[in-house]
Amino acid sequence: MSRLVALLTAAVTLSACAPVSTGGSDVTAAAGERAPRQCFQARQIINFREGDAQQIRLRILGGEVFELASAGCWELGSAMALGVTPASGGSDRLCVGDTARITVANAPLPQGPCLARITRVLTPAEVEALPSRQRP
Repeated sequence: MSRLVALLTAAVTLSACAPVSTGGSDVTAAAGERAPRQCFQARQIINFREGDAQQIRLRILGGEVFELASAGCWELGSAMALGVTPASGGSDRLCVGDTARITVANAPLPQGPCLARITRVLTPAEVEALPSRQRP
């Protein structure tokens, strides 16, 4: 009986030391700590601009600028409106690393939705360094 208690105690002690997953909602920071994912909701988009080489930059309510790498999105520079939704459905929350479906409204040439991957959040210095025509 004491041997069973010792084994159970050892198992509980070892399991307390094991890393715990938070369900994939966080990314690992450089120092080994958890940092919150950089996310936004589609309804928070207040402006957008086309960048170089199929890039889209979105300004979010609060001032953050997210960069997206698109595939097959044309006429973004002349678009009056842009629809952004998660490619996988579900909620309207989009995070760095997610794939989004982009719908271009009022484009001179009709096109269906295209896909884009949310690549990163630009720092304020990076946003300031952009040419004015690419700064949302």
